[in-house]
Order: sequence, then structure tokens, then C-alpha cells
Amino acid sequence: MLNIEACTECGIRHCDYDVAGELYLDPPHDYASTSHKWCLACHLLGDSEEVNQGERFPRTGDLHQIPARLENGHILLELDGRDWIMDTGSPRTFGRGPVVLPWGSHAVPATIPTYPHLDAAYLSRTIGIEVDGILGTDLMQAWNWQIDLEHDVVVAAREPFPEWGSLMKIAHLADYSVMEFEVAGQRQKMIWDTGAQVGYTSNLPADARFEGRVRDFHPTIPTPFEVEVHQVTGALADQRLSTRLAPWPSELEDMRRALANCDISGILGVDLAEHRVLSWNPRRGELMLTG
Repeated sequence: MLNIEACTECGIRHCDYDVAGELYLDPPHDYASTSHKWCLACHLLGDSEEVNQGERFPRTGDLHQIPARLENGHILLELDGRDWIMDTGSPRTFGRGPVVLPWGSHAVPATIPTYPHLDAAYLSRTIGIEVDGILGTDLMQAWNWQIDLEHDVVVAAREPFPEWGSLMKIAHLADYSVMEFEVAGQRQKMIWDTGAQVGYTSNLPADARFEGRVRDFHPTIPTPFEVEVHQVTGALADQRLSTRLAPWPSELEDMRRALANCDISGILGVDLAEHRVLSWNPRRGELMLTG
């Protein structure tokens, strides 16, 4: 429950939402000596009608809330009543176009020429959910994104989100985001891929806890395959976290070698966003984590 109050100086409502209370946005006055807090979580998640009408946060058309959910290991964005997979590991958007984003409609190819089997029908059969395609980084890179799966929302904004939580820099390899994941005192360069239900690594630590076998797929392989998944504890920036990683399977050996040539050990999958809020700024090359 949000504790809705009003600023004693300007009367605009704010909250002391205890999970995301650090998400402050600039109010219309100097609040250094007041109790005024502009909390983005309150604006997005307020359970009072006044809050959701935007009286505290002027709606300029540059901030959009998109219904989202995590299902079968994938982040699904509801765009114009249709489900699209949010995939930071895909440089291209494709599917049953057009894809209708809050700021406009985009014509997209039905598939990727390199992998003609990879279309909306294949995705739907493979993950067990009817989806219309993949939203890739080509249509995401001009915006800032906040992923909050606990509250079933993804926010896209023109301006960067306020700095909060743990800030880490992201490098770029072509159209992929690369970050450092520290495990057992060793830093591994990993691609951040929200389209991956399971992460992969070339350096599985000895204390990794085996969880079981999982059916996975990759666009380079026409048929799904099974991998052995482990829970691995490591660190991103100054946050300790656990993530699901599997040794690279033989089916993806060519990919492993190609990444190894670029000094990249593996992939961090979608579970990075499961128990924390992520704010991603592609243009600045930054990712903020809390939770």
C-alpha cells in the first residue's frame, strides 16, 4: 500500500514507497529543505486515482507504461493487444508486423533472412505461448527502459531515469550489451540477453548448484535442445545475486567460439530482471539495478 501525502509547499502528492522510494524526479520547486519526494514508483503504481492522473508528473508524451509479464522464461510486452518478446540479445525486430509501440507503428520483417525458420509461429511453438514476434534493440536503443516485473510494467522514457541503486557500465559488441559478472573472484564478460531463459558460461564455478535439465532453443538451431542448469552466485557492480547458468551445449559450440574470440565468456539471461528493478540506458551504456 502506498502512503500518499501532499507536499506542504506546492500541494503535489508524493509517496514514501519503501521499495522504490529512491526513484526521485525533479519537482517544480527546490525541495532541498522540504519533504517533497517525486517517486516514479508512486506515479506508475499509485493505487489512488489522483496519482495515476499524472498531477505529480507531467505527461509530455515521452514516458510510456507498457504492460509486461514474465512467462515461460520470457519478458512479454503487451503492445496494441499483442504479445512481443523483449529481447536485448536480438539486434533486429521481427514478427507478425507491424509492431505498435506507444509512440508509433513500425513495419518489421516476418523473419530474419539468415534464419528463415525463425518466425512468430516458430517462437510460439517453441516457448509454448502465442507471441507475435521479438522486439529487438534496433527499436529499443533510442529509448531508456525500466523493467519492473514485480509490478508487471516496463517503462520507456526519452530522458534517462534518475540514478539509484547500483550503477554499472555496459560495453557494446556490435549491437549487443556486454557487462562484467564476477564469480569466485574472477570477472567474466557476459552478454545481457533478456531473450534467453537460461544463461551460458564457459567458466562454471565448482560450487555451482545443479538444478536440473531445461529445454532451450536458439535461432541458429532449428530444433530445441536440453541443457544442465545451475544456480551460480556472483556480483554485478556492488550487488550480490544468483543467476541460472548452464555450460555451453555442443549445439552452440560455434557461438561459444565466436564470443571467446572477443573475450566473452557467456550470456546472462532473463532472470537478472526477475527479482529486481532494472533501468537500462542504451545510449549511455548504463544499467542500474535495485532489489
